[in-house]
Amino acid sequence: MEQKIIFLDLDGTITDEAGRLPFESVKGIHKLIELGFKICIASANSYCIIRTLRRYFAITDYIIAENGGVIDYDGNIHLLTNRENILKAVNIIKLNFPNLKDSWTNSMRLTDYAFMRPEKKVIEDLKNFLDENKNLGVKIYDSGYSLQVINSDVDKSNAILKIINELKISIKNTYAIGDSETDLGMFKVVNFPIALNNSIDELKKLSKFVTKESYYRGFLEIIELIEKDIL
Repeated sequence: MEQKIIFLDLDGTITDEAGRLPFESVKGIHKLIELGFKICIASANSYCIIRTLRRYFAITDYIIAENGGVIDYDGNIHLLTNRENILKAVNIIKLNFPNLKDSWTNSMRLTDYAFMRPEKKVIEDLKNFLDENKNLGVKIYDSGYSLQVINSDVDKSNAILKIINELKISIKNTYAIGDSETDLGMFKVVNFPIALNNSIDELKKLSKFVTKESYYRGFLEIIELIEKDIL
């Protein structure tokens, strides 16, 4: 049987509305593993956090962290970009948006930089600022929980293509499940993208299936359909 792989977002996808990871999601991932799937958590969160989840909950075979800046497919860290340009751009961003607050995860991040999520108007203003200053070479993603500043040429799609190439997995056997704009890249490269009901509209338009339920409940809905061979 050909190997199948699911690229699975974390926050807002297998968590609840408060960002907590229910045990039902952990059991659900283990069910997918029993069904023969390889699991890759593909998150905006830091590598250290995803690696810790793997250590204690065994929920991922492979890791894509920091929106594709970091991958792990063999138990080792591989950096697909560097943070030097990011830190220069962040200094300029802070001068123009002094009310932005740093994420507590920054001391653990290897290839990007995160801010606490501000109000929607500030997010829009910051995106416009970066559009007008493309020479900074960075973009921001809104995960719904925080803002990440990443290099312009980085997203989850590059990381996915590298992993499936290294593992020799056919693109036809790739799935992705997500909910936010951080997942747009991976939805464009996998064969079967699935959006949760709480997903942004752009993601739903790219998906082949949209769940009736939201957050981790939508994820459990997907598992049930896969188990019944409907998806």
